Formats: sequence, structure tokens, C-alpha cells
Amino acid sequence: MTEPLPGREPKRTYSKHGLNTLKQSVKTLGNRALDQRTTVAKSLIHWRAELIRDLGGPETVSKQQAVVIELAVKTHLLL
Repeated sequence: MTEPLPGREPKRTYSKHGLNTLKQSVKTLGNRALDQRTTVAKSLIHWRAELIRDLGGPETVSKQQAVVIELAVKTHLLL
């Protein structure tokens, strides 16, 4: 690693807020990235169930709709 210029601090190589870590975890692991015991995870599970119920229940949701629901849940988490 190169030495920083005098009077300047080196750039951080990590993310302080953790959003990038969360995004990478969700991208890699999907729903398994969230601990099912946390308030956020429980809220997302409930929201997902409401979406499915609004579409007529799990037996009437097509594969395409299920994929869109999963993407919506991931986006909702990141927002």
C-alpha cells in the first residue's frame, strides 16, 4: 500500500453505514441473509405474506409473480 501524502489521511476501505454489506448479503444469500428472529425480518415476512394473499394466495401465484414479489421484498428491505 502506498503512503498517503503528508497532511492527508488515507481513504477508508470499508463502509461505515453497513448498507453495502447488507446489499451484498441479500444478493448472495437472498432471504437467508436475514435472521428470521429480528423485527425487520418478521416485518418483511409479514409484508410478503400480505402481498401473496392480495394476489389470491400461494396456490394462485405464478412463478413470475413469485419472482417479482421476492424482488419487491429485497427492494423494500434496502429502502
